[in-house]
Amino acid sequence: MTVGFLPDMRWSAVVVVLALACATRVTVTGGKVELDEARVEVDPFEVDQRAATAEEYARCAAAHACQPIATDDPLCAVRDPEEPAKCLRWTDAAAYCAWRSARLPTDAERSLLDRSAKGEPHAQLMCREPGRDNPFGLCDLGGPVETWTTNAAFDGPSERASSTPEDRTPTLGARCVHSAALPRPTGVPRKLQTGVRIIQVKPPN
Repeated sequence: MTVGFLPDMRWSAVVVVLALACATRVTVTGGKVELDEARVEVDPFEVDQRAATAEEYARCAAAHACQPIATDDPLCAVRDPEEPAKCLRWTDAAAYCAWRSARLPTDAERSLLDRSAKGEPHAQLMCREPGRDNPFGLCDLGGPVETWTTNAAFDGPSERASSTPEDRTPTLGARCVHSAALPRPTGVPRKLQTGVRIIQVKPPN
């Protein structure tokens, strides 16, 4: 009995580990949002369950894929490695997502996520606390760190950004997405090439 039981236990452990790994990215079915007084159709995409943490960004910097966050602003100091990474420039956030074989969300994608949230915002570190309710099970929506977005061609910052690309403020971080959507022509030269190869996550039943 014991010999037949142990392999099953090991297989169960593998399944649990794989499930935990896949749970960090959530499938969003898409929809329509109001953007610049127009209704925009958002294709299905996958999004990280939470914003990039300071620890995760530090690993990207250690791999020389991201620039270290160099600033004297005390508000940018890391107090908890599991807090969302903040004080990222647009290029920092884009480089982090590219390192993850992903990209930054478009304005329409982020708008769809933001407008799905209900209730008061909370700093939801690593999904450990209840916060704003949303149908996607995402953390940090409406939290203290807002994530950068990319333009429709996926090659530069959004033209709607309220901050300049070189700004380092405590409210700017990164949340990465992956989708099969093709860049929409904007006439802007491509400046950043990001990868899109990642395991697909099936939507919940």
